[in-house]
Amino acid sequence: MAPSSLIDVLAVHADRLLDEPLPGQGRANLITALTAVPDRRDPRGVVHALPPALATAVAAVLTGARSAAAVAE
Repeated sequence: MAPSSLIDVLAVHADRLLDEPLPGQGRANLITALTAVPDRRDPRGVVHALPPALATAVAAVLTGARSAAAVAE
């Protein structure tokens, strides 16, 4: 059965991705890479900047979170 959420898809590949070095041209720290993600949220409701929020979610998935609720915890 195929993974049902983006978190499941990332989790399947997390170990392999952590073991592979980034190509020479693609080396960047996580926050720098996440600043390229467009922020489509309504500015009136934004409390936290998007790159650190995404970095927190990435860290949660890499440490075992497998659902949005687990990431929030």
